[in-house]
Amino acid sequence: MSAVLGDRWETLSADRRAEFLARRVAAGRWPFGAEEGWQRGRVWQPSRPLVLDAAAYAALGTVTSRLLRLAVDCCRRRAATAGELCAVMADRRSLRLLDPAQPLTHAAPVPIARPDVLLCQGIPRFVELNIAIPLYGIPALDRMAAAYVRLWAGEPLVAARPVLRARSALLRQVAPPPARVLVPTWRSTGGQARKLGTRRALRAYLRPTVEDARRCGVDVVVADLSRVRTGAHGRLYADGRRVDVVFNWFVSAGVVDDAGGVEAIGRAQAAGTVRLFFPETMRLLSSKQVLAWLHEDLPLLGRHDRDLVLAHVPWTVWTGPGQLSSRRAGVLRTAVREQGDLVLKPATGSSGNGVVFGSDVDSGTWRALLAERSSVDTVVLQRRVVADRTTMSFFAPDSGCRAATRLPCVLSPFLVDGRICGALVRHPGPDDLDGSHTINTHTGAIANTVVLKRSH
Repeated sequence: MSAVLGDRWETLSADRRAEFLARRVAAGRWPFGAEEGWQRGRVWQPSRPLVLDAAAYAALGTVTSRLLRLAVDCCRRRAATAGELCAVMADRRSLRLLDPAQPLTHAAPVPIARPDVLLCQGIPRFVELNIAIPLYGIPALDRMAAAYVRLWAGEPLVAARPVLRARSALLRQVAPPPARVLVPTWRSTGGQARKLGTRRALRAYLRPTVEDARRCGVDVVVADLSRVRTGAHGRLYADGRRVDVVFNWFVSAGVVDDAGGVEAIGRAQAAGTVRLFFPETMRLLSSKQVLAWLHEDLPLLGRHDRDLVLAHVPWTVWTGPGQLSSRRAGVLRTAVREQGDLVLKPATGSSGNGVVFGSDVDSGTWRALLAERSSVDTVVLQRRVVADRTTMSFFAPDSGCRAATRLPCVLSPFLVDGRICGALVRHPGPDDLDGSHTINTHTGAIANTVVLKRSH
């Protein structure tokens, strides 16, 4: 992308910035993210968003869309179906709704994504693609962006395209009338359902999704997975009502107490009577091994795509039990030689779990980690990206204290049906600059979002 991407807050009028920050503090504690758990244990809230140039933000969408297509290409070179891809990846997760016979096509696997991007000298560097199903905090982020724009009250700041509405519009395309969509509740051993604790709380959490889908003309039924059954000819029913599409915003492997509901969905899917809004294949494509394949396949790409990968995807290589021993030995030698510049990540991990920076451990520990973990599961080694820092403003609602600190951010734009919309931004708080290198809400980071500066 030709446009440099970075925070544009300092280019706005100093007087208007001061007025904005005063209004933000006067507004007190914002509720956005309370249900999602963003605020739990946090003293500080952000006083302002990350401000991006609208043209550069649009260019980021173009780059993201192309990288996602190249990622699918990498997978299709290695497998024709979801089952074959699972085997190639040696992915042993229990993907209970994966259709092994589903062909890998460009149309099906990537309806929504939220990559993790670090800005390095203004260049976006994609450290994860996150082609995942239960993506993060969509309604809360839209509302936060709209609230920021209201506080500015005028040109040139605008909110990005709302993620929730984009997803609802895509859902209506997938399930046009008279199709009916099931938005289920469920119990789980992990994730949002476990965090919220009860089906009632989960139902409240999912209410914005249901209401916005209905505003877009989607016929929605809400029922617990334990109330889902198959009937004649493999048709799916929820509380006795026929269902054509399942909004499967749950991790099938972790669902418990569903009285066979997940298996009923699987039977209906096999019978061809129901569709999943999010194909389970997305979980495979989210593997960080795909980033390593992008680098493996550089000789097969045209010049433009090769330059795109080299510019925006940090060098990544994979190793694991499914690899030729000679190749694995070569990767491990490189990992030992370049330890200080590398990050070790599980191929299918999330929330920063299992991530180790080579600079944080001694050489003996590093060698032992590499040998042990790569002998059991597929892992990747990625060139470490040093993120640009920007001065962010904070205040503590309980005490009224204010702070401003230079810090790195993770920018995570959403891509829905190929178009960029909204963004999750994560950064440390002013008291957490010596904490984990991994900037994640699970390790204490603060959730924020973006607004766009329009050019005149």
